[in-house]
Amino acid sequence: MTRNTSDNESGHATPNQDSYDRAAGARARARREELGLSREALASLTGLSTSTFGRWETRGIPTYILSREQQAWERALNVSAGWFFEADERAVASDPYVEAGQRASLRRETLGITRRAVAASVGISIEVLARWERVGAPVRIKAAQVAAWEQALKVEPGRLLGKVLPATTVVEKARVTISAPDARSSIIEVATRVAAARFEAFAPGETRADHERVSARIFAQRYGVDAADGPSLAAIAKCHGIVESRVSQILKALNSVVQGLNINAGVFERIREQAQPHLPCSLYELEVLLRPLLGDGITPEDVNRFCTDVLGKPLFAFAKRRVNGRREIMVTSPDAGDAVAEVSVHDTAIVEMAHAMIRAAGVAHMGLLKTYAMEEQWATDVIAKVAIVLERTTGFEWLETPAGGKPQWFWLRGHASERNLILDATRRALAVAAGAIAFDEIMGAIERLRTMRARHAVFSPMFDVQPPTRIVWALLERQPWLSALSSGAGIRSLQKIEPQAVLSPSERTLYEALCEAGGVATRAWLFDHLVGGGRMDETSFRSAMLWAPAITRPYWGVYGVRGFQPDPDVLAQVLRESHTRTSSELPMEVDTQAGRAVFHQIINDWHLRGGWVTLPAALVAHVPPGRYTCHPDGSDVEVCASERATITIKGIARILRARGLGVSDVIRLTFDMRVNRLLVDRVLQSEFAVLASPSDG
Repeated sequence: MTRNTSDNESGHATPNQDSYDRAAGARARARREELGLSREALASLTGLSTSTFGRWETRGIPTYILSREQQAWERALNVSAGWFFEADERAVASDPYVEAGQRASLRRETLGITRRAVAASVGISIEVLARWERVGAPVRIKAAQVAAWEQALKVEPGRLLGKVLPATTVVEKARVTISAPDARSSIIEVATRVAAARFEAFAPGETRADHERVSARIFAQRYGVDAADGPSLAAIAKCHGIVESRVSQILKALNSVVQGLNINAGVFERIREQAQPHLPCSLYELEVLLRPLLGDGITPEDVNRFCTDVLGKPLFAFAKRRVNGRREIMVTSPDAGDAVAEVSVHDTAIVEMAHAMIRAAGVAHMGLLKTYAMEEQWATDVIAKVAIVLERTTGFEWLETPAGGKPQWFWLRGHASERNLILDATRRALAVAAGAIAFDEIMGAIERLRTMRARHAVFSPMFDVQPPTRIVWALLERQPWLSALSSGAGIRSLQKIEPQAVLSPSERTLYEALCEAGGVATRAWLFDHLVGGGRMDETSFRSAMLWAPAITRPYWGVYGVRGFQPDPDVLAQVLRESHTRTSSELPMEVDTQAGRAVFHQIINDWHLRGGWVTLPAALVAHVPPGRYTCHPDGSDVEVCASERATITIKGIARILRARGLGVSDVIRLTFDMRVNRLLVDRVLQSEFAVLASPSDG
């Protein structure tokens, strides 16, 4: 429920610039601090500014707040709709639906029943029941839900909504006693009796027997008896060759019969008594314990569904958690209490979430983890205890001691270093370095490895955060196998790291090729030496050149081993062979009278992959856009204007590949505008040396 009273498109209430609710602002601030969120984190979740939150938390929330702003704020704080102004609304509320929530909350607390037990009886979640108790039942609440709610709270019909019902004759339910030894047999017997009661008005005969038998089987399958494909409506409908809606109708009719029966099955009480001392435990452990009482093919989940739907009281509560990377279902008592049940099954999930962030970013941030937990819609009390669970985890260590405020960045000591982004990149860089390596080189290796992991979806995108350099340095200082001299002096490994042990196969191949070349080489040389020599395929080569942490690119078109200083003469030779001399420095020619234009282009892998060749700026005014026939093969290329106001030649890649041209080859492009023809020639290496040499003038 929001404060907005207008139905206009903007969602504003009637403007009242002087009306602010200070109490609501104080509640919002207390809630934010309880979750450990900063105003900056709140702003990123809602799209509002930090100054807006600062003003509203101190001055008060305006009554003209937009609906979308209020809803986004409430979602970020993980509270129910209308929570900001809940105190005001409850004080003036007088409608029966709001009072129904108050009555239900008081009655539940008087009886000592947990929200979990009541929510299970009504068929809603704990969060929905909590909202109903706080701000009132929904106006469109179903009559069946009201009846189940009243039955769970043990009040007479009509009491919750304050309705005075006429005196009625109490019809005593027919008592049905089931003495079967296990849950499977008990469910079958109940199904048989319910189906018989449903069809007792039918004339006796084969038709009634068929209906009764099919209905009883459907009822039993819903609770796991002979349900080979599961107890879902779709599986049952497929088994009988009918549609799901028909199965739903049959079950609804049988459930109406159940409401008139007082079923007493002692086996379910024995199941409860035997399971209680072992809760909470995993679903697997509980199933092994209860197997003699369950019967063949019946699970604790089937029994719990039967007790909830038919007997009106659940046996267990179920929740999921992750253990050693796999999902596991935990079972606890529905009367154990909301906070205990939720936190007990989420402890492992909290640690797993921190491990995932450390693998992706190298370190973890407490505030961001709480934000991600909110996005996963974890319970409020679980989010509030994220820091408590992590601080008691083995190996927990803060990486900062801020002067004011709480620390946020941490890591878990002992977590596998090869799965940690920062430590993995550092090991790879130090494995190939000749000695100490500069901190900037480490940061470069980290960014390269981050690129690879992001491209290959190694971790969830929500954990792709870049910690500050001070946090990276703080993590490296805590490693016993490193000697972190200073951010300027560099970092040295105290252990011998073999490249073969830490480098990937493609990265190791690149490293070995660079060592053969003296520690530095051009991209063209590496491509010809590795791809042309059959040592690597082209896809692996391009990928490794992009992300390999042990490789660096000190100059355009030049690659080297990280932390290794090559011989000056070798470096000078490689620079002369590299593409530092661009195509624009090669000669070009324009003959306006003859309608002829000539320029040269150094081929790179972009051109070969299907990219375009950009026309030099000096020729743009002389080569008109249009289609040109390429000589001598006769294929067409298109000269057209791009979005960046440049002229490009498209369709030239197939010509280059057909002629066997590769990276670093030089071609001469001659335009004959009179006949719209393009001549492409390969320039010999000896001729290129003359073209690339500086002129005497």
